[in-house]
Amino acid sequence: MLRAGAACWYARWRREQTGSKPAPGIDRDAAQRIVAAALADGAGWQPVAVTHALMACYDIPLLETRLADGIESAEEMAGDLGFPIVMKATRPGLVHKGELGGVQLGLSDESAVHRAYLAIAGSLDEAHPQVALQRIMQTGVELVVGVAHDPLFGSLVMVGLGGVHTDLLGDRSFRSLPLTDRDAAAMWRELRAAPLLTGYRGTPAMDTERSSSCCSGSRSLRMTCQSCQSLT
Repeated sequence: MLRAGAACWYARWRREQTGSKPAPGIDRDAAQRIVAAALADGAGWQPVAVTHALMACYDIPLLETRLADGIESAEEMAGDLGFPIVMKATRPGLVHKGELGGVQLGLSDESAVHRAYLAIAGSLDEAHPQVALQRIMQTGVELVVGVAHDPLFGSLVMVGLGGVHTDLLGDRSFRSLPLTDRDAAAMWRELRAAPLLTGYRGTPAMDTERSSSCCSGSRSLRMTCQSCQSLT
């Protein structure tokens, strides 16, 4: 029965249209310059400024982010962005920041920003750590989009529920490269949480076209920048 079911699924899949390979606005030359400069400074996880510049080359939108190297600058930048604020440590290689005390959420005023900076400094054992400040989005569903290179399957694009739900629920979808527009759209639809994106029980529907576009941009980044081994 399992073999018959798999055969039916495969036959259905073969009959589907393959779709096209979307080409979002890409500045390949700028991306290659950024990657070359980053490699010259040393391989590994890259600083926030580098990753943001690289994402912009592939039309991958990011929240407005300010970088601060001290309490006073953090308080000033938080006020400019508007509250509530999230503060994150930016040390390269600090991947799971929340588990190591590198993330402070729901900062509602300057005094909260002050305390959060001191907490991160204490957790990292640094006097003046650099932190990233972003305004918290009040609505929406958090998704994670990533690219990784698997030695057996090659490069894979992943989309799933974001935040703490990423590992807790494991609600993810994967596709190998190259990725078509139909692949990108199918990925978020395969999630168990997909109804949350389309307006579950009266909640606002999300911009699923943008989710698909992020997947396509991640595909383009991995295919044109072979030095980028992982992106989340």
